[in-house]
Amino acid sequence: MRPVITGFADVGGFLLTIYPEPQAAQAERLEVRLKGFRLTEKRDPLAPLDARLSSVPYLGHLLSPAILPLALILLFGALQTWRVEAPQLALFFLASSALLGVVYRVTGQARWHTLEHQSVQLLQELLEAGKPLQGEALEAALRAKDPFHPYCGSLIPARLFGPMAFFALFLPIGPSALLSLLLYPLLAEGKGNLFERLYQGLFLARPREREVKATVRALEAYLAQKLNDTV
Repeated sequence: MRPVITGFADVGGFLLTIYPEPQAAQAERLEVRLKGFRLTEKRDPLAPLDARLSSVPYLGHLLSPAILPLALILLFGALQTWRVEAPQLALFFLASSALLGVVYRVTGQARWHTLEHQSVQLLQELLEAGKPLQGEALEAALRAKDPFHPYCGSLIPARLFGPMAFFALFLPIGPSALLSLLLYPLLAEGKGNLFERLYQGLFLARPREREVKATVRALEAYLAQKLNDTV
């Protein structure tokens, strides 16, 4: 069965929460930092719910700390949309997103964000196949993964405010917001379009060599443990 993996990047590394299956009551947390990594178990009442929702596009991320900084922007924007016109809404959306993107890049969070996405995709693939990798092969596979992730929480504002600003060109703000909310589940099921790739690109950056090496060491050790030490 395909494991469910959620992630969150910060300025110093990233944290993966790994569920062996969608309804698992227990998960592992792999924390990756430049100076090393740490593997711990997660046991709490929300674990089964979080795992189940995380197997559905986007819903799991609403319970993830990854959405908290973006939630503040969404809340502020929602409170303002009832008093602004479409151009102002679009300007607010783009300006706030660009500002957050600058913060991500200046602090280094964008680089770890990229590695988090690549690690999630690679781990899901290798754990499902029971295929261990090590050394240069693991590093090459990690680098080859697409930094874009269609279920990342960073796309929630794009999939809400983008359509809202477009509809507001033709309709009042209220109906535009309603249509945007109704359209959101369809967009959340998508695999990513050009606009979404460009938008998420604001929060991604090419990792430094030492950050890649630190990630490879953590993944290599985790895979060796989970796949019966066959590495």
